[in-house]
Amino acid sequence: MKALRYHGVQDLRLDEVPTPTYGADEALVRVRYAGICGSDLHVFGKGMFGIVPPMTMGHEFSGIIEAVGDQATGLRPGDLVVGDPRVVCGRCEWCRSGHENLCPSLGFIGEVRPGSFAQLIVLPAARLLRVKSHVDPLKAALIEPLAVAVHTVKLASIPSGATLGVVGAGPIGLLCMKLAKAQHSCRVIVVDPRVSRLEIARQLGADQTSCSLAEMKPSSADVVIEAAGKDLVFAGAITWVKPRGTVALVAIYENPATFDPTDAVAKEVILQGVNCYDRSDLEEAVYLTERDVLDLTPLVSHILPLDKGPEAFTRLLGGRDACKILLAPNLDP
Repeated sequence: MKALRYHGVQDLRLDEVPTPTYGADEALVRVRYAGICGSDLHVFGKGMFGIVPPMTMGHEFSGIIEAVGDQATGLRPGDLVVGDPRVVCGRCEWCRSGHENLCPSLGFIGEVRPGSFAQLIVLPAARLLRVKSHVDPLKAALIEPLAVAVHTVKLASIPSGATLGVVGAGPIGLLCMKLAKAQHSCRVIVVDPRVSRLEIARQLGADQTSCSLAEMKPSSADVVIEAAGKDLVFAGAITWVKPRGTVALVAIYENPATFDPTDAVAKEVILQGVNCYDRSDLEEAVYLTERDVLDLTPLVSHILPLDKGPEAFTRLLGGRDACKILLAPNLDP
């Protein structure tokens, strides 16, 4: 079968690899769509997260069950599924308490084991979530990043009717914006230097957009979601938020951030870290998708066959006219 594999920094190749075999408690899934995540870009551009080449990348996906092992329960061939791509120890206090996102050995498929940029993938049945058959597999492919937004919005503790600032109009920032508006009736201001991303933000319901964080009035946002991962953005978010407001940090930083904490201390700002999601957040994202509560299709800017994967990564890193790119591994090039 074909798989898009990481061979080193900025070196992705479409390889022919053996069809994976599945065990008694596992399932074989034919991938319909696989999304390129910001963390995938960090791997591609910087070699982050300790990935050892060659490795089939990708952790966001929707697919159809092809076969299940004789000890796999709750799934059958033909089911539409999405994955819980976290790879954890299962033994630590965090895993036992349902907070696997805090497991000290947390990893993801596509980094520590073969991922979803392939025609077929094998996962333990317990790591697959069934999605009702009426759901478009394209929409199902957005469930995993939607779970990040679910977790972020929960931790951000957004008051009803609040002013929410979102810095970074990538898929995660935009998903947070859409979900927060639906759940908390808040006014949302989105900041991003890319005009094309701001247009998508407006399509998704942003109340105000701006290309510059410097244009935001200091101490005017009740909550700020920082989804950009830039040093100056971190400091700007602290300036923007009100006293005793919350800054939720969901971005991954490629480089250490340095900022003067004096403003955060003076305003008693709450800094809330966000690390992916709990299983319950994934389940909530499935629930929202099955009921078509949120129209997220404006996020998807491109659907490309697997052989266009390297081009897709270059497009996203270059900041061109792309937002969420889905790869379709079983689509003929």
